[in-house]
Amino acid sequence: MRNALMSLSFAALSAAAGAAQASPCTIYFDALQAHPVGTPNDDVSCRAQLLEALTLDLPAVQSAEPATTPSAVIGTWLGDNLALPFAGAMTPGQEVLEITEGAEPGTLVLRQYWYKVNPPPNGVSADAVPFDAEGHHTNLVAEAHLDMDERGIFQVDPFEPIRYPGARLQYRRVNELHVLAMLNRFEGGGQFLRSGPQLVLASDRLPGPAADTPLPSVATFTRVADGAPDTALAMVAIFDQSQTRYFDCLTHQISAETSPLADVLQPDGIPALHEAIRGMLDVNRQMRDLQSAIEAAEGDDRQALSTQYTDQIASYRDLVTAPLFDRLRTAFEAETLGCPDPQDL
Repeated sequence: MRNALMSLSFAALSAAAGAAQASPCTIYFDALQAHPVGTPNDDVSCRAQLLEALTLDLPAVQSAEPATTPSAVIGTWLGDNLALPFAGAMTPGQEVLEITEGAEPGTLVLRQYWYKVNPPPNGVSADAVPFDAEGHHTNLVAEAHLDMDERGIFQVDPFEPIRYPGARLQYRRVNELHVLAMLNRFEGGGQFLRSGPQLVLASDRLPGPAADTPLPSVATFTRVADGAPDTALAMVAIFDQSQTRYFDCLTHQISAETSPLADVLQPDGIPALHEAIRGMLDVNRQMRDLQSAIEAAEGDDRQALSTQYTDQIASYRDLVTAPLFDRLRTAFEAETLGCPDPQDL
């Protein structure tokens, strides 16, 4: 059902993907899988409607039912809140939850990421890029072990404290503190609810050290395919595109059966896209490692490493000139991927 609903939305995008003028209001909602209260209008209220829907999926909150089993929340979930980056109020970044089964029945392991194509250096690995050897984003904000009951109510495992690896989120300190407060969802426990492909996370946030009464907080997420956020963010990085415009939009398209992106990939498909992007990240990582090794080497060792580096350049050239990358490059240049520009709204 989820893929069928997405396919209907992206069918509308395919028809409008090549348009040069600003897309109608509904195109923005379809591209970002946002759900307004009421009907989107192509008038002065469109921007306000969209930013409201990009803060919280209110229709999902209103119709959500408790998640009764851990399987109902296991998966990859893309945060719906991207209003501030979309409005240009802060640099782009988006929450992603990866929820897996815990070691014991009724338990979950939740990993919370802040997907950002160029996160600030954290002082530990200042020269690192935000992808590991498997092509997974590395900007982990928190890891929590949760106990969940049949009403979807969860608490942090008292024997497994929440782990905070120290991810950096924003360059401006005021923006980073805002995002950190927003993402602090799990210390006070809460409840998971579901509404179709939406996950509703209702939690008790602790407002301050001396506060006795927690503040209720609600956030919504959309189920996406495992690995989709990584491939989408890597595409933004490799093709040097706007994260605000393309990350959310492409993550949803990678998760759908049909989309403008799927049309561009033909005769290849999404699995080939994942493989090509991982290959590009791997070659880039090897080239960076070789560059560092060459700088530290001397004599014959330096010459041997230089030869390896030349071979890697050849591999890189083969990748970037492959037909799949050519089609993607052309689609980005022609703006035919069905991802409308926030600046045109």
